[in-house]
Amino acid sequence: MLVVENDGGYSGAFPYAVQTRFGFLSRIMSLPLGTYGGPILAPDASAGIARELWDAFRERSRSIRAISVHVADLERDLSVIRHPGYEWIPACTHRISLPSEYEHVYRKIYSQNVRKMIRQSREKGVRVEEVRDEDSVRAFAEIAAQTLDRHGGKVYPRELFLNILESMKKECVFHLAYHENRPVAGTLHFCSGSSLMNWLTASKREWWHLRPNNALVDTAIRWAIERGKSDYNFGGTPEGADGLRRYKESWGATRHEYVVHAWESGALRLGKRLLVRSR
Repeated sequence: MLVVENDGGYSGAFPYAVQTRFGFLSRIMSLPLGTYGGPILAPDASAGIARELWDAFRERSRSIRAISVHVADLERDLSVIRHPGYEWIPACTHRISLPSEYEHVYRKIYSQNVRKMIRQSREKGVRVEEVRDEDSVRAFAEIAAQTLDRHGGKVYPRELFLNILESMKKECVFHLAYHENRPVAGTLHFCSGSSLMNWLTASKREWWHLRPNNALVDTAIRWAIERGKSDYNFGGTPEGADGLRRYKESWGATRHEYVVHAWESGALRLGKRLLVRSR
């Protein structure tokens, strides 16, 4: 992770991951993997901090001779910076503009069905806690692995979440939903400026009837409001995912477009063209 220090604290950070295949082919992706990425800036950070982080990130990608770079720029912090050779790829997510009072969100922004699901989770004994210890994060990683495997996605190693806990203490928050002291679901969110971003919501299928995901999202939104956040981000919404879009809109979220900055080496582009011709 790249950081810019300021009087003993941090003005900004740029988390990233390096994926290596065959021992020498490296791909760099901004963290969190997937939907989000780019710089995480302090609320009072100047515009120049994003440029400083971006320049350091590009230098890092050159030093390891990456064959591709993929940076999701959720807040468009990098859009004003020139990116020679980079392609802009449109993407979208869904967000809620948060007022200063939680009760307003609950009564005026959530749909009637969402309020019903939240009440059901409470009545069935679900409780949600913020967790910051390694044992709890290991429990979250186990639930996340089950969820990602169920959906056919890439299962992230437990060490990834432990590293996030260790290196991004101020930028991340884990919540676990419990039923009878047993963890049944969890979320990982990232803070960036005035926004709270939902990176991963995971749950065990056998406990879905308890509505733990609804309890988790509601708790995260309340958590964000209590800490002065003005924006809650649900995560990426792929084109054609109408069910997912309707779910997010039931919480009062609206569509938000962003861009992904992508670069590929000449050798990788040539390899792709040759592969297409061979089919």
